[in-house]
Amino acid sequence: ILDDELVLDIPDGFVLKFYVLPTKKIINLKVIQNNNSDVKVYFSILGDDNKSHNIKNNIIGSNNKTLVKGRVLSDSSDVSLTVEGEIFKGTLNNVYTEDIKGLNLNNGFVKIVPNLLVSTDNVLANHLVSISDIRKDEVNYLMQKGISEDEAKKLLVLGFVDDFKKELPM
Repeated sequence: ILDDELVLDIPDGFVLKFYVLPTKKIINLKVIQNNNSDVKVYFSILGDDNKSHNIKNNIIGSNNKTLVKGRVLSDSSDVSLTVEGEIFKGTLNNVYTEDIKGLNLNNGFVKIVPNLLVSTDNVLANHLVSISDIRKDEVNYLMQKGISEDEAKKLLVLGFVDDFKKELPM
């Protein structure tokens, strides 16, 4: 995805796994789900300059499953991400989940805005968002075990993305 909006109109009954890994480009993605689709969007953002990213999912049909899962790391910059799931009126039996985690490194700043716009009663919709810094007590614990400060921080970043990497097609 190269800074322009990419629109994916998912046909009925389609299964899609979409990966954006890792990127310093701007993510601007819109997914439209019709009926009986299973969509998984995985992304990783490595922020080293100030950028805003957008992921929007419009569920206009019924019986869809959606997972939007990503990790955002910011190193000395401001990174903004808006993730919006809109489930339209009259749709039935949709499951929508956002699982986004942000990690601030070296005075970086991650801002994540999860929006769920639900216009139906027959939906299971969740958003899970967390943003944290590398904890000094965790770095100190690893340093007490003989690991340098830089290596300790690298290990903590690897732990941050570990549950995410198992989803990758490698």
